[in-house]
Amino acid sequence: MWLTVSTTQVPRAKGYRSDIKDGYIALIENGQARIVADNIGYTNEVYVTEDGRTLYVNATFTRETLSFNITDDNQLTKRKIVATYGKGIFPDGLTMDTQGFLWVTSIVSNTVLRVNPNTGQYQTILEDNDTRHLDWVEEAYKIHAMGRPHLDNVKSQKLKNISSLAFYGNDMSQIALGCLLGTSIPTIKIQFSGVKPSHWNF
Repeated sequence: MWLTVSTTQVPRAKGYRSDIKDGYIALIENGQARIVADNIGYTNEVYVTEDGRTLYVNATFTRETLSFNITDDNQLTKRKIVATYGKGIFPDGLTMDTQGFLWVTSIVSNTVLRVNPNTGQYQTILEDNDTRHLDWVEEAYKIHAMGRPHLDNVKSQKLKNISSLAFYGNDMSQIALGCLLGTSIPTIKIQFSGVKPSHWNF
């Protein structure tokens, strides 16, 4: 079982900065936990490929998606930045489609991205935000003054701070969106199919 710890800052809002990298990835194996990767800028969701050889992880406040090779003895090696994000994008949720593209959600900007892990280029699939609100958040981020108000007062039409996503349905071509500030689970129909998670037939 792979897990992430976003930050050791208390309160955790002190970790909403580009210059703090105290997040880490741990592995629970045979009832014992050990840290397998650290120095990550607010570690968020991880995704392990079907073959068990690659782990992807989002670093929310350094605005990156990273990859690691998984060795036979479950060590993480060959750390690589596969994508970096610009203004307003704070990567959180993470999964993969059957064509090998990553799907990333961004809090604050209420965005869903489809990311090519080989090139780092990405396509915006869905977006619901207010430009002035994003400008306000971005200015705070630049001067290391970002805090809870910048996450808890999202400006949007319908979606309420998208933090996670999951493919579902018979053909895995629908996506359920988890929203931090929402009271429902919005769904969208897409032209791509997701990889079935490891627990799909559990």
